[in-house]
Amino acid sequence: MTRRGVTAPIASASRPEQMDTLLRAPDIELSQEALQRLQEAGE
Repeated sequence: MTRRGVTAPIASASRPEQMDTLLRAPDIELSQEALQRLQEAGE
């Protein structure tokens, strides 16, 4: 959520066991290189 105008991620779970992964997602920290690659892919 480092991009201007992005206010919320899209996430969903179809099974209860997927919730653990979704709930840990906000704790993930990406390197500057990874963020740059994602930024370029989204343009």
